[in-house]
This record gives sequence, C-alpha cells and structure tokens, in this order.
Amino acid sequence: MNVRPDDLANLCAIFAELRTRRISQTELQRYIHKSMPIDCDSPCDVVLRVGCDYGLIQVDRDCYFITDRGSGLSKRQKQVRSSISERAQEFLLKYVYLNIESCGTECAEFLLRFQVDTTVGTFVFSRSSQESHKENYWLKTLSRVGLLEVDEKYAKVRLNYLALVNELLRRFREGEIVGPAGTSAERNAVGNLAERLAVDHEKRRLSKAGLRELCPLVQRISLVDNSAGYDIVSFRGTGQSPEGRIYIEVKGTKKAQVDFVWTRNERRVAGLQKRQYWLYIYTHIDTRNETAQGPFRINNPLWALSRSNYLLEPIDVRVFKKCF
Repeated sequence: MNVRPDDLANLCAIFAELRTRRISQTELQRYIHKSMPIDCDSPCDVVLRVGCDYGLIQVDRDCYFITDRGSGLSKRQKQVRSSISERAQEFLLKYVYLNIESCGTECAEFLLRFQVDTTVGTFVFSRSSQESHKENYWLKTLSRVGLLEVDEKYAKVRLNYLALVNELLRRFREGEIVGPAGTSAERNAVGNLAERLAVDHEKRRLSKAGLRELCPLVQRISLVDNSAGYDIVSFRGTGQSPEGRIYIEVKGTKKAQVDFVWTRNERRVAGLQKRQYWLYIYTHIDTRNETAQGPFRINNPLWALSRSNYLLEPIDVRVFKKCF
C-alpha cells in the first residue's frame, strides 16, 4: 500500500500545529487518526513507516522526532488540510521524490521507463491498459506534486522540471563523478558546439549515402536526456541495413590532442551497444569562431581503444567495507 504526498505533508503538519519536534508514538498515532483527511486510505503505521523511509521523521524508543527535512515540509504545509499546498508540493518534489538520498532509486527507476521525445523536448511515458500498480502509483504521485502532465495516452515531464529530472537520472546512472577541467560555462560551450557539428556531420554523411529521408530523423538526445550514455541517435547509412540505429557519444576539447572524460554510464552503454556505439571526437575547438577539427570516429570503443595507443585512466574509485 502506497502513501500519497498529501499524507506525508499532513504528517509533518501535525508537528507544526503542536509546535514541537518530538511526539510520543501513541500520541502521534492518535493525532493521525483524528486529523488525517477521510480519503486517506493508508493505515497509520504505513504513513509513519514511509515518513521514516523518506527521512521526514525518525523514531527513537517510544517517540517520533521530525527531521530538518520534515520541518522544511511542515513549514510549507503548516496545518493538516484536505489538500496539499503548492509550496508543499514543490518541496516534496525537489527534496523527497527527486532526491536520491531520500527516495532511494524507486522514482529514478520509474523515470527511466520514459522515452526521450525531441519533438516536444521532454521525457514521455506511453500509457497502456496493462500498467502495473507501481507505475500507476508513481503516475499519480508525480502528477500530484506537479512533475507530470498526464492524460489517458501519455505522461510528460513538465519542461520547468527537466533539469531536476536530469540531475536525478545522472546521479542514479553515474553517482558522483569528477568533471574535466575548465568552468561549467566553458565545458557547456565546447560540448554544445561539438554536438551541433556532429549532427551536421551525420546529416551530410547520410545525404552522401543517398539516404536524405533519414536526415530529419537524426536526434540530439542530449537536449532532453543528458546522461543517456550517448548524445545522438543516427543511422548506419551503409551495408544491408542502412536504416539500423547507431548511438553516438560526442567528445570535444580545445586541446590539440585527444583528452576527455568517458563516464561509467557511457562505458556501460558502449558495452551494451558494441558495434552500434560510436565515439565522435573533436579537437582544436574554437567556440568563438565555431570551428573544430574532426570528427575522429571510433566504433565499438570499448574494444577499439584497448587495442590502440590510448590510456584509460580511472579518475575515481568506490571504496566500501565488506560485511561478513
């Protein structure tokens, strides 16, 4: 049984109404039964358990304590009510459901089922009559807190929350990563130019192969999903299946030599796609004049780089203690 955002907001609002950070277990259960809206279907113990799981409250012996995160929610809900306030919706979305430390991986795993739609510029989920209970729960929950626009056919991530969803997915796929040198603005400008050049290159390549009808179908996926493990979807353009898809990860540098960060998730996708995966590398990038040298194309790079004169140097290592 799942708990609604409204129930979590009202749970924290009880602490605000009583002006306390500490309530005994029996007293809090009594307040929940007394004050929760009549349409709350979740038993009291389930609401309390989920509140603890999401880091809104903590239990110690016979008392519940509201956490700093829970206090932040209580300040935005303020009192138990039949509907969740807009400020509480925003707080739950940002600091609970799209917070991997709070919600764990459940929300991220659901959002990974969405597809990139470059036409509308966001993530889209195609609905069906066979939706699972979990899918239905997350559609209702994320719609309730304003992340999704949902109708009978599709659910779409609202454009104003695209950056938050991308950050959640990046952290889920990659964890904390070390970025390349340079400021964020410089890296973005270099990467943006490299990807635009790569899209232009693909359209020229397909046109020369007599496949102009495929040019409009080349998609720059990174404009929506910036941690998919690749930046561009294009087509082989040769062989018996020229319309077969390929996945292109674009790397750019201002330097004369090849030097880039290839993330764990990008390597994972390269391993899955093998010959359908390409690295396109641009060097000598000049963002002012919008020029570069390249692309230097590497197919099946996990295999190819290990057999060429390239060094793959780890930049971070996970350390954890074994449990016996």
